[in-house]
Amino acid sequence: MITLIISASLACLGICGALCIAATERTVSVTIEDAKIIWTLHKQSSRCRHGKWMLIKPKNGKVNGFQCECGYKYLQKKSLIT
Repeated sequence: MITLIISASLACLGICGALCIAATERTVSVTIEDAKIIWTLHKQSSRCRHGKWMLIKPKNGKVNGFQCECGYKYLQKKSLIT
């Protein structure tokens, strides 16, 4: 009986761990041209009236996304497991 409970709990723990790993995302770089296109799509779709945007660059210097003056933030993300 105890072995059944232990094996069931370990199976549940393994499934939860696999789901957590599958849901994990990491940021990837995007080109400046792509960021500008996505920003223009944001302006058109949400009728944003702000005219300035700022690139989001981490310490490695690559562009990961942008932030609009209205507060909209876009980060290019990719799942850890593809």
